Formats: sequence, structure tokens, C-alpha cells
Amino acid sequence: MRSLVSIAAAFAMAAAPASAAPKVCADCVRANMQALAGEDFHGRACGTADENAAARYVAERLKAYKVEGALDGGAYLQPVQFRVPAYASAPTLEAGQLHFVQGLEIVAMEPPEAVTGQLAVIGADTPPATAAGKVALYLPGYELAGVAALMKAGALAVIVPAPTNVAMVWDQLALRPPSAVEILGAEAAPALPVLTAVAVRPAAATFVVGEPVGRKSKKSRNTGNICSTRCSKP
Repeated sequence: MRSLVSIAAAFAMAAAPASAAPKVCADCVRANMQALAGEDFHGRACGTADENAAARYVAERLKAYKVEGALDGGAYLQPVQFRVPAYASAPTLEAGQLHFVQGLEIVAMEPPEAVTGQLAVIGADTPPATAAGKVALYLPGYELAGVAALMKAGALAVIVPAPTNVAMVWDQLALRPPSAVEILGAEAAPALPVLTAVAVRPAAATFVVGEPVGRKSKKSRNTGNICSTRCSKP
């Protein structure tokens, strides 16, 4: 069964006289930004009730500002159909005899269906090319530029010790779908480079490396094996 969600449509603004200077209510802008970014909407993830509520909030504010909706009859919201991808089973990470599971010891972001490669421990000063064709354990943590450089250099995936900000929202990240929600009938957005990153709780990362995370380490001889199975939930 396909689900429905209302999203905010494009809005037509009434044209002001050329001589009239546009007026902006700074307090209004601030209040709306704080409301939309607040905890009540829980991040407004695509296809969720929170996104629906956020869209209705926007529509009500535009109506209050006397901005006419662009849809038939001046409506603001348009029902759409979408698919939410889901995991058929929880992603796992295996290193040697170690076995870690999504939501427990790891949170995998954009995991492939399966990746297997030699595990390479990468420090801040290690050349990114060292990770080519391997599963990299990146000791500096989830530093986006560093992770991107490793993926660009040919790393199969990047494992990072989970930073504090990731640990704080661990459960929410573990429940994220494997890829973006698909809006049916909409033109597909251009594909973006995929950064396959796996956040590992520090204690688990220590077991993978074989010594405390943060110290300089030699390349591990372990094999990193990341698996996930995807399916689409209508």
C-alpha cells in the first residue's frame, strides 16, 4: 500500500509596486526558523508525520501573510506518493572474528550490499592512497573532508570511531533508511557521491585495531566485511 504525505508546493508571491521597497520582518523570520528547526518537528525527515506537520506550519504562515497558494483554488499543499527504502536485515561489520551489528556497536551510513577488503588503519598523516581497495579504519574520526579524501582515493568503505555528536543521536541514526525516500512521479535528482562511513563505538574500534584508538597503529591484517541487504517499503 502506498503512503501519502503532504508537502509544501511552490507559492506565487503577489507582485509589489516597483516603487515600493520590500519589507522584511526580522522577528518573523527568526520565529519561523526557530519553529522549523525546533524539536517539535524532529528534523522533518522526508515522508514522516513530522514533515507533514512542518509543511502545514509553512502553509498556515503563508496564509497568515496573505500569500496566495500556487495550486488550484489557492491551495498550498499537494499530496504525493513515495517509497521508503528499508533494510531486510540489520547491516553488520566483521573484522577477523569480531561481529558488530547496526544499532549496537555500529551505525552504517549509506552501506553497500556487501564490501570485503583488507582492513587498513589510517592516521591523520597517512596518505589517502594507502586506503585504495581497502576498508579504512580512520582514527581521526568522522571528519568529512578526511573521509571524502579516502573514498576518492579508492577506499571501499571508511570506519570511524563515533564522535560525541554521533553518540548523542545513535539510536536515531541507526533507524535511518539506507538511502533517500523516493518520491513517485518526480524527476530523480542527480546522483551524489556516496560516502560509505561506518561509525563504531570507541570500545568496538579498540577491538578492531587491537590497541587503544588514538595511538599510532600499523596496518591491520584483519579483513573488513560490511554487509547490508536492502528492500523497498511502499
